[in-house]
Amino acid sequence: LGSRKVLEAPDVGVPSQQDRAQTAYQGARQAWDAQVAKAQAHNQVLQQNYQDKLSKCSSEEERSKIPPPKLQEPSMATSLMKSFGGGRIATAMFFYVFSALLSFVPVLILNDLVRYFEYYAANQTSQGFEGMAPPWVLVVGLGIIPVLMSTLQTRHQAIMAHCGVFVRTAVSMLLYQKSLSVSAAGRAQTSTGQVVNMMSNDTMQLQRFLQFLGMTLVAPIQIIVALYLIFQQVGNATWVGVGYMVFLAPVNMMVFSIVSKMRRKVLQYSDLRVKMMNEILTGIRIIKFYAWEQ
Repeated sequence: LGSRKVLEAPDVGVPSQQDRAQTAYQGARQAWDAQVAKAQAHNQVLQQNYQDKLSKCSSEEERSKIPPPKLQEPSMATSLMKSFGGGRIATAMFFYVFSALLSFVPVLILNDLVRYFEYYAANQTSQGFEGMAPPWVLVVGLGIIPVLMSTLQTRHQAIMAHCGVFVRTAVSMLLYQKSLSVSAAGRAQTSTGQVVNMMSNDTMQLQRFLQFLGMTLVAPIQIIVALYLIFQQVGNATWVGVGYMVFLAPVNMMVFSIVSKMRRKVLQYSDLRVKMMNEILTGIRIIKFYAWEQ
């Protein structure tokens, strides 16, 4: 389509129903209200038990020894997970874990095929060779398994892409609704730049985190399985690579720490920039209202 004419907005199409802002906001709002009601009911029971314990005390010294209850806070992560569907996220994680484990099967198949050809070259016959499966089955597996891996990974990425869009949209809408009803004291404590950053940068980070969540969870499993397979081939030489990897861990931590500090500074300057631009535009609007430029 783009090769025949310039792409326009109608060519992109409309978002699906699950990706619409109204659907995301309503689901997240209902789940959040349920979390708030649950936390309030739980805290009310804790407060009642605390008051009962205080009423049984006969002196102020005994009351001071009773610690106040730890009140439960409603969880935004739980609200977003329930509103999007915990089963869908679990299914996406299963797809990615299964595809990650399948990625080692072609390596095992190639190893078995190499053993088969070595045995055939040495004995001029395949009789007596014990492999995972007949060679033709292994060759077919080399073609089928990558297709299955790609299908599972694509399905995982599609579900997590929808999840990222849902979370970003829902959080942005919740922040917007909160900004409309925040009190004057709360408005004085939060600048416009912070709100804009939360609605743009922070929600984008949440979306990126969800897209790479599967990789973060599966990486330890992949490292362990890969090290085991490498150890089967090269023996104790594997630990040289492990030692080098452990040696680089502090360096990586230091680099990521520096990057994190610099990113926090960038966000602070971004807050100041947005705040300054908002003040400039507000001043221009006031000048225009009163016609002071004349």
